[in-house]
Amino acid sequence: MSASQTRSLGFFDGLQVLDLHRLRDDRNRCAHPTYQGSEQPYSPTAELARVHLVHALKHVLSQAPVQGKAATTQILKLVQSAYFPTNVDQAKIQLRANGLDRPKDSLVRSVTDHLLFGLLEGEPSLKGRKQTAIALRACHDMFPGLAEPRIRKGLNTVCRRAPDKDLLLFLGLQRHLPQVWTLLEDDNRERLRELIKQSEARYARVILPICLPIPDLTDACVARLSTLDVEDVGELLKETLHPAVIKRAVDIYCSSRTWDQSNSNYSRVVEPILGSLDEAALRRILLAPRAEGADLNGAHSFNQFVLHVYQKERLPPAEVLTILRNEHMGQIADWVLNQQNSDQETDDIPF
Repeated sequence: MSASQTRSLGFFDGLQVLDLHRLRDDRNRCAHPTYQGSEQPYSPTAELARVHLVHALKHVLSQAPVQGKAATTQILKLVQSAYFPTNVDQAKIQLRANGLDRPKDSLVRSVTDHLLFGLLEGEPSLKGRKQTAIALRACHDMFPGLAEPRIRKGLNTVCRRAPDKDLLLFLGLQRHLPQVWTLLEDDNRERLRELIKQSEARYARVILPICLPIPDLTDACVARLSTLDVEDVGELLKETLHPAVIKRAVDIYCSSRTWDQSNSNYSRVVEPILGSLDEAALRRILLAPRAEGADLNGAHSFNQFVLHVYQKERLPPAEVLTILRNEHMGQIADWVLNQQNSDQETDDIPF
């Protein structure tokens, strides 16, 4: 069998093929003696024999059986199954049991390539599936030295030729393989930044929680956040309480221009995150009626907000009352005190 044929089966790496072919050639010369110019039969040195023994042990006899391309195909079929795990640790168990326990380097590279290209531009049985991403992450974790260079090269190659509609897959992979952004080159990074800025709202709700923790993407994410409406921000808050998203929620409430809008905005984007608002955000809302022209004074939601801040002592109670009176909202301060007294009287009931 020729060297090219041996490589095509995926059994051995290039240098291993050369070592084994030298062994075969020398074996043939010994089995079928040829005479040199001195009419002496070929006789390899002891050192050469020992080298051949080392190569035979290292490349073949010490290795667990593998099936070359057949092993890659078997692993891909495993991942394509609807029952392949979506948990990384469980995926590692499955992959080790199906050929990646003590694999040759060539098998690891082959599986990594097939999973990456299959995930990003392959057939439906692999493309865009969570199981494929989990399998790729498992390969990376088990064999980082072999898998990461292949992933780096493949990511950049595919990203440059990927159609716009497939770019979301790269951000989706980031969720399962956090190294993705660091492996991308500058031109591909810029393409994904533009994707974030121009993404449809339904996609922004998915990709922003993934991208906000990446410092390089903060500006792009904030730019997209600034254009999301109250409904989209409300949905986004169910996925992440990143400070940038919380700030956008406060921006929306402080831009309310009618009582109805104030109450609606409050119920959608402020009430669900009351416990996550810091002191700066709480003070901003209290000052928003005059500082930002927000129509909050008189809205039911604003009264409930003030009562929460006062009773839960999210800010010093005396400070809350002082702010209200200084901002010409003394009637709300009086109402809060009456509510507090009423609650205390209720607490005195002994049964």
